[in-house]
Amino acid sequence: MSALYGINANNDATATRQGAPGVGSTGNNAPAADKQTDDEAINEKPSSSPADTLGKDEEDEDSEMERRTSIVQALARSYSHASATHPNGQNPFQAGKDSPLNPNSPNFNAREWAKSVVELVHQDGANFRSAGVCYQNLNVYGYGGASDYQGDVANVWLSLGDLVGRVTGRKRQRIDILRNFDGVVHKGEMLVVLGPPGAGCSTTLKTIAGELNGIYVDEGSYFNYQGMTAKEMHSHHRGEAIYTAEIDVHFPMLSVGDTLTFAARARQPRQLPQGLNRNDFADHLRDVVMAMFGISHT
Repeated sequence: MSALYGINANNDATATRQGAPGVGSTGNNAPAADKQTDDEAINEKPSSSPADTLGKDEEDEDSEMERRTSIVQALARSYSHASATHPNGQNPFQAGKDSPLNPNSPNFNAREWAKSVVELVHQDGANFRSAGVCYQNLNVYGYGGASDYQGDVANVWLSLGDLVGRVTGRKRQRIDILRNFDGVVHKGEMLVVLGPPGAGCSTTLKTIAGELNGIYVDEGSYFNYQGMTAKEMHSHHRGEAIYTAEIDVHFPMLSVGDTLTFAARARQPRQLPQGLNRNDFADHLRDVVMAMFGISHT
């Protein structure tokens, strides 16, 4: 539309046909400056202010920076997974035949393999789980007689006396094993417990691991697993603090390799290194342990 002498017109003689006074046919007699097509009028857009232009440029720049950042992060992740591990670019789980990272190679180096695995975990954005423990006023005790005997077929009947005593409510004798123990073990440290038989070495380790079958911890004893109580540690994180006795029980029908394979599968992480399935991961760990101890032939 155009404004002709104060009257809105459409440049198509609409005003003339409707009898608007003082306005003739717009045809070719209209001033050239007032000639506009409907399409031109529709396509006209108001010019943006400098502030709007500046804001739009800043938004475009921010979006471009976000796009570049996402691309860089994606490339970093892909290189981390692909190149993977060792300073020389080798993956310990996909090492070559003669590589020192291959447990089946005569050139296998356990130290280099361990370094590669640690670097692999760090490059993947994860860390090994670790925790310290501290205990204060630790008192552990049990119940029993002043002396005991090794049960066998010949003296099995002697245990009837203890059974009768328990039924009749005879008070059992308390035997203190650990008294007022204090200690702290930071994460990454190793605690060595030394003592003669009967000194309570195994009891100390069992108590830390939560293996309290037949023994009792005094209520005044304090345990802290780097922010977690003993109850929380031994209920929600049971597999993180374990006790392994001096004598282990193995199934005679399983070879050493079968036993280690089962252990590796039972302790597999939820997320495996890229390109590995669970069977290959377990077999590799089995071969590494056997190579470290020189029992790959078993």
